[in-house]
Amino acid sequence: MLIYWQGGQPILVMLTALDHLLFAGLGVLSGSVTIGWIIFAFQERRIRLSDAQNLDALLALSPEKFERVVAEVFKAYGHQTQVLGGSSDHGVDIIVTPNEGEKWVVQCKRYSGSVGEPIVRDLFGTMQHEGAQRAYLITTGSFTAQALEWAEGKPIVLYDGEALVTLIRRTQQRKKRS
Repeated sequence: MLIYWQGGQPILVMLTALDHLLFAGLGVLSGSVTIGWIIFAFQERRIRLSDAQNLDALLALSPEKFERVVAEVFKAYGHQTQVLGGSSDHGVDIIVTPNEGEKWVVQCKRYSGSVGEPIVRDLFGTMQHEGAQRAYLITTGSFTAQALEWAEGKPIVLYDGEALVTLIRRTQQRKKRS
């Protein structure tokens, strides 16, 4: 590398080998940052059922990750899933297509309170509007007696927090056996 003065201004002249080395180093650095970001994004999106061993772990998940955990349970039983989520999902967080060709809608409620009858009724209306044959309401909380009573005899499956943890553990055992 040479520095010399021309007309009162310093001029930097780099040897070709050094120029190539610096250019290659910049390429390696930017490539490493890009690969690191891709790995981080993949790890952030990857969901394992082992991340959800108890209610505290489920409650610690973001709403989006909770929906993906629920979708993983359905996938483990051979169903196709599409996670919709977001504020404009109209009460459908996941669409499940079982092997029989039916359509199921799933609503996920990640909170510690109770789910009441109005939410179950809304889900039933959403199920009919979507042309689905079955609806699932899955919560980390519990259901009120009125909600359980209203869902009785309808194609609505309710999973409270304890039942969900049991289902996740059973699903993990099933996956290990196969």
